[in-house]
Amino acid sequence: VVLGLLAVLVFLVILPMMQPKGIDPVSLYAKDGEIYYVNESGEEVAVTQQLFLDDSIGSQLMTSDWWAVSYYLALSDDGTRIFYPDQIAGDASNIPLYTRLIGEPADKAVLVDSDVVQYQITPDGKTVLYCKGSSKTLYQSDLKNRTLISVGVTSFLGSRDGQAVFYVDESGALYQWTASGGETLITDATSTSSGFAQNKMAAYYIIDGTLYEYTVASATPKQIGTNVQDIVWITPDGQVYYTASADGGMTLMDFVEDDIAQGGTVTMPEEPEEPKKPSRDDYKDDKAYEKAMKQYEKDWDAYDKAMGQWEQDMSDYYDQQEAAEEADSARYELENTSAKDFIADLYYYDGNTTGLVAEKVAVNNWRGTYSLMSSIWNSYPDEPMGFVTQWDPSTMEKIPLSEVIEERKEQSCTASWVMESKLSNAKNSGHLGIVVGNTCTLSAEGISPVAFAPDGSVMYTARYDEENPHNSATLYRTPIQDGKPGEQETIQTGAMPVAVLKDGRLAYGIYSTDGLTLDLYVDGVKVDTTDIHYGSGEPVQGTDGESLAYFSTWDSGQNCGTLNVWRDGESVTVAGNVQRFQMLNDGRILCLYDVNEETGTGTVGIFANGTLTPLSQNANSLLAVVDTSTHGDYY
Repeated sequence: VVLGLLAVLVFLVILPMMQPKGIDPVSLYAKDGEIYYVNESGEEVAVTQQLFLDDSIGSQLMTSDWWAVSYYLALSDDGTRIFYPDQIAGDASNIPLYTRLIGEPADKAVLVDSDVVQYQITPDGKTVLYCKGSSKTLYQSDLKNRTLISVGVTSFLGSRDGQAVFYVDESGALYQWTASGGETLITDATSTSSGFAQNKMAAYYIIDGTLYEYTVASATPKQIGTNVQDIVWITPDGQVYYTASADGGMTLMDFVEDDIAQGGTVTMPEEPEEPKKPSRDDYKDDKAYEKAMKQYEKDWDAYDKAMGQWEQDMSDYYDQQEAAEEADSARYELENTSAKDFIADLYYYDGNTTGLVAEKVAVNNWRGTYSLMSSIWNSYPDEPMGFVTQWDPSTMEKIPLSEVIEERKEQSCTASWVMESKLSNAKNSGHLGIVVGNTCTLSAEGISPVAFAPDGSVMYTARYDEENPHNSATLYRTPIQDGKPGEQETIQTGAMPVAVLKDGRLAYGIYSTDGLTLDLYVDGVKVDTTDIHYGSGEPVQGTDGESLAYFSTWDSGQNCGTLNVWRDGESVTVAGNVQRFQMLNDGRILCLYDVNEETGTGTVGIFANGTLTPLSQNANSLLAVVDTSTHGDYY
């Protein structure tokens, strides 16, 4: 009995206590050209054995391109297994991918494969989907054996368990692969647009204007809509917004006034006929001949003048002909460029049924900006919300073709680009629409989208001064209830949006006259004055939706500044001599400070709960794991 109790004690208590805890993603950093983390005992542990076999590129890359290294780092959900690059040779284009449990020494690491371009892991870290080399060969690996899926893969997305994957090959064909059933062709290269929903494991694609949904579960295409132009947005759960043609076949030329003749209608001037000199033999006496010669001299003078005019007319003709040919070229280009991107109907598929959301809208501003100053991979929530613009094309004053051509020459661009720019301006002066689910409500004309509050209860918009479009805008707050906006409230004039907090408040800034500082406000209350220095990274970060981190001062000569963080109405100093920082989703701040300019190394620390804790005294990069579903180069 005693032995049995001891065995239970060892199994349930002592062994779990001996097992190392998972790596905190924030604790990864670069030091001496290697990747390190800090364990639960506060000890530095090397992840890599020799990250760069060519020592000359190690520190330089880790200092200047640390994001590139972060892209290749991944952790299992519990943090006990890490995937990382190591033993990189040459110019760092061939990335060997290794993995190991953090309780194991680095020399026990498993090589997943060499020359890994992209990879995706399962939450437990036991299965990897990855693309290898320039041939972009897609494999599945259980860390012991690998299975070839396909060659020439340009993009892929796997299921959470790694047992199914959608991928597109270089021809544009869309495939499904499952561990149990192998490869299935979903559609060939005739698909014009495609996308995936990972939670639902569904693929969406357009063939001949028809939008289809293909799920792993059903393995049968489902028709969602017809006359479809493009897919606008897909949520992980399989809610889809898409546009269908509403342009009536209109082209960019329908918005142009043709004020230049076509090349074939320009008439070449007729050359004057040279007068014929009289011959003495044609006259009976000298008197008649002399009279004819005097008339010849008059005719020649007239001919001379006519030739001068003809030469001028020919010069004008060539100019007109050149202009007409230019016009023909521009006319052909505009007549063959559809206006569909500016005029479309918006539809919403909720995963089961499809419905019309809004007619004749443009979707260029679909998402607005969500977390504004936060990192791009955290900028888009899954909730189906968006901005559209509705405008009446018939109200737009036509642009003279001569004006289009003149602007094309001045800006060294195409006629289509000129007209698309003008149509974009016209579109943006239309009525802004707020889309929530299958509801679209139009707001005021000339209003531009800014952001949604995370819970969709508020939208923020801006209006710019038409006479001074480069100046900061007037910001507005509009509550949303039951998918419809309420009464618009003015927040601030001459301001720029910075971040939207979780509670729906907008952080915004007002530039100083010299543009070097920014007064930071939250909900109309001044927080602090920030020193703008874009070389240090994002000057204001609000990734967690509750705090704002920023440089309150910056010394360009020393290439560092004082880092502050605002939270709950109070601003505190994190540290001085900070070179760069990164706010994490949980509000902790990773920063590199006290950097020695000669060696390029400094201290990496984590600021949390009002305390800055050093991790390493000789680090040269921040390497917090990037929160993405696919790691590696994006192609």
